[in-house]
Amino acid sequence: MAEQKERILLNLSINTDELTDRIVKAKKEILSLKDENKKLAAEAADALKKGMTASYEELSKKIVENETKLRGLNTEQRNGQKTLDLVTASNKAQAGSYEELLRQQQLAQTSLKLLEGTIKKNADGTIELTDEYRAAAKEVKVAKDAIIAFDQGISDGRTNVGNYASSIEEA
Repeated sequence: MAEQKERILLNLSINTDELTDRIVKAKKEILSLKDENKKLAAEAADALKKGMTASYEELSKKIVENETKLRGLNTEQRNGQKTLDLVTASNKAQAGSYEELLRQQQLAQTSLKLLEGTIKKNADGTIELTDEYRAAAKEVKVAKDAIIAFDQGISDGRTNVGNYASSIEEA
């Protein structure tokens, strides 16, 4: 029986400095908005005590707007931290190991989901996937296929769910 070798190349590059800067910027904005909300809440409570309902409602609207911004910034910070954690895990994994491959696949998938400019809305209202999406999706597919190939090599079919055609052929 001939020995089979598969070579899988992943070209993932994540600028961790840029990612860290985005996380720090989001944290700063979060702290700033929280401080602003505390001040606005105190002003709103004072306005309510004085019977200034119009002022109270205006301040309350501003607080709600800030809370919406806070949720978005918290999500951005969480996503950035997850990506940074995956980069760290990938870098710590043994070179050429399953762990490295798995972390790179997760990193590629997370990067694809967070990549800006992947969807374009046409004038007629239809959605189109951009070339940036296709390039990033190709990296995800290569990594996922590599994991499936690794798992098939040791007869671990948990990651092969949905690949019925190849399973039926093998059977």
